[in-house]
Amino acid sequence: MKAKKALLQALGVGGGVDRLLEVARTEKDMEVRLEAIRMLGPFGGPDHAIVEIYKGGSDPSVREAALQALFVQGNAKALIEIAKTEKDPELKKQAVSHLAVMGSKEATAFLLEILGK
Repeated sequence: MKAKKALLQALGVGGGVDRLLEVARTEKDMEVRLEAIRMLGPFGGPDHAIVEIYKGGSDPSVREAALQALFVQGNAKALIEIAKTEKDPELKKQAVSHLAVMGSKEATAFLLEILGK
């Protein structure tokens, strides 16, 4: 896995986000796929594509990796939308936990809204 992880990092650093996104969507090896999804965050994967992976993922680990990528991107808007619509309590909790440490105005407003309910 170390070699594959290094290759994924090289793709991200080298601007190969499209290839990284392809691996995140289609890789059969789940460990490699999850790493590619996580790496979309720091290497600038398109947020709409990460949300698409989240929504299309039936495996909780895929969805958790997508949440992590959105968190690393600082994408409060996408995390708020997920927190509002997610039915799985564990995934909802994870989205809210990420928002709690983001420090963005959007995230803070959403958290205050939740507390007010």
